[in-house]
Amino acid sequence: MLKFNSKKIINQILFYEFLIFNLNYIKFIYHLQIWTILDNEVFMKIILVIFSFLFVNFTTYADGHSGKIHLEGFGAWSLNIMNAGNGNLSVTYDGLYSGVAMNGTKFGNNSSVQCVGGLTASKGKFNDESGICKFLFANGDTAFTKYKGSGAIGKSGSGTFEFIGGTGKYKSISGSGTVTRIQIQAAKKGFTQSKNTFKGSFKLN
Repeated sequence: MLKFNSKKIINQILFYEFLIFNLNYIKFIYHLQIWTILDNEVFMKIILVIFSFLFVNFTTYADGHSGKIHLEGFGAWSLNIMNAGNGNLSVTYDGLYSGVAMNGTKFGNNSSVQCVGGLTASKGKFNDESGICKFLFANGDTAFTKYKGSGAIGKSGSGTFEFIGGTGKYKSISGSGTVTRIQIQAAKKGFTQSKNTFKGSFKLN
């Protein structure tokens, strides 16, 4: 039995309609015969502007979707700590935070993010933090990142992240960026809280 990818077919139809629209637009400009009433230099500038606009729209459509990431949110994390004293700790954690898109970006707005990771601190500092985060988007699709970072226990940390996969429209997502965390003292023992910021870029291939 033949199987059809309905989303792919719809995207292809929209893409061809987009091309036809732009070709018809160029034909319309041609039939107006603008060059008969404008200076050649002015006319060439108009043509360059038109083709620049078409190129930007074409490339944006052709690559599916891409853009900037600026997510911020407050999270809470359950901790498993082995304390060897003198600031020497082994820590694993599992937690959630809610992502809010900032500065006009849209990626991950109102998403739920789970991160599972760990680190080993020496004299209160660490440079080996690593883990994986799962982004659950409003439509039910997911994306996964791996991250690594450094910082100080009970204060702050920073590092980098990279997309490693996903589901639905994010199945072939790629991209990377930076992540920062500002520690907040938690009201409940065994937990920690933080303000988290993801900044970077993504592309849906």
